[in-house]
Amino acid sequence: MNLVSGIKYNLRGLGMGFKTPKLLMLGLIRFFTVILITILSSGIAVIFLAWDNPDLTPARQLVPFKERFRSLRGSLLFHLGFGILFLIPVLNILFLSFAPVGATLYQIDKNKN
Repeated sequence: MNLVSGIKYNLRGLGMGFKTPKLLMLGLIRFFTVILITILSSGIAVIFLAWDNPDLTPARQLVPFKERFRSLRGSLLFHLGFGILFLIPVLNILFLSFAPVGATLYQIDKNKN
């Protein structure tokens, strides 16, 4: 076996995939499912990473967890936007360092309204 035969078998497999649409569709469904799970899990991780910072002030004020979690559910898009910068490699160290300051400013503005 060499490189050319490997390519040949790969192309034969592709040809068989086109002959059997059900098998091809199963592969596509699996492909898109993996992408969807990756995006969703990253989004959920970002939301909870972001929630850790704005939750500092209410936790210190002994606000019950149920109320703090309700606040998170009401502002999911804010937390997604607040935490999306945490996914940038190397810069996330800088963003995570100053996130409690930004979160405290958010809580001050939120309490004014």
